[in-house]
Amino acid sequence: MSDDEEYEYEYDDDQDEEMDNAFEYSDEEEEADDGEIQLENEYYNAKGLRENDLGEAAAAFEKVIELDREGGNEHGQWSHKALKQLVKLHLRTGDTNEILLHYN
Repeated sequence: MSDDEEYEYEYDDDQDEEMDNAFEYSDEEEEADDGEIQLENEYYNAKGLRENDLGEAAAAFEKVIELDREGGNEHGQWSHKALKQLVKLHLRTGDTNEILLHYN
């Protein structure tokens, strides 16, 4: 085949309609995704606060844990990450008692 050859593609209109109908989402999936997105946003907002105010960042990480537990995840992904960051924050400040509270 040479570079001068042209390719023609034929599309079936019925196939496009089938593809459009294949992706239907329910409200339950959207709500679950919204909660997960909120947790992720809260986590990264808290992570951004670490540079300016450690106390405010710690409170924000605790909020992530609380939101995750309210959503039914006792030890979810975002809670785990938030706990890890809380331990790091308290190590940075030297507050070993707070580390033990969050570690348990």
